[in-house]
Amino acid sequence: MPDFMQNDDESRQLLSDLLVLSSVPHELISAISTELKGKAPFVSLDKLVAKHVAVPEANSAVARLIANLDVESVPVVTEMVQAWRESLEDENPLNDDGFELLKQNLESLIQPATAGVIGRTQKAAALMTATGNEVTGLSFICDARPVYNDARTEIEGYIPLATMKIYFERPNDESDAIEFVLTPGELDAVIERATQARAKINLMQKTFSAWIPNGTGENMS
Repeated sequence: MPDFMQNDDESRQLLSDLLVLSSVPHELISAISTELKGKAPFVSLDKLVAKHVAVPEANSAVARLIANLDVESVPVVTEMVQAWRESLEDENPLNDDGFELLKQNLESLIQPATAGVIGRTQKAAALMTATGNEVTGLSFICDARPVYNDARTEIEGYIPLATMKIYFERPNDESDAIEFVLTPGELDAVIERATQARAKINLMQKTFSAWIPNGTGENMS
């Protein structure tokens, strides 16, 4: 039995993705390949593949193969799949036509011309999360806390507050959240600082784009 067919999660995922690829019409894979060979420095694989492959499970499988395989691995993977097919004999779920389509799709999808954009995209994605926790969500809950009299028999006033909850993912892939209770003045300060940061980012994008047109890697997911 080939090494990549051992009972580990990565091997099973690879086989599953290859079987999915063996059923995707070649014209769809060809269209994906054409876009990958375009001049854009970065690409959102999930979005690009989803444009051409409507089934979520299938576009996820195709995107994983693009991200994880290179040109040198294509013949190795092909030989492994063939060895696996031969070992199954009559129980083989991948017939000759499917195997030929798999080879054709792999050769079209994994090419030297696409390696640069995939490499840049992966490097940019790594840089986005390399220096700390990655924010995955943000929510605000606004309420008011009553102020009672000393006897606690009447409400004499209230304090409006906003609870800001930030969801994030740690470098070890663990998810967590942190909360801050903000007064109106503190909320104004957050808005002011965020507006200033947005202005600085806008200036960087405007300045850097004159040096590297379309060079931003911020919209890859």
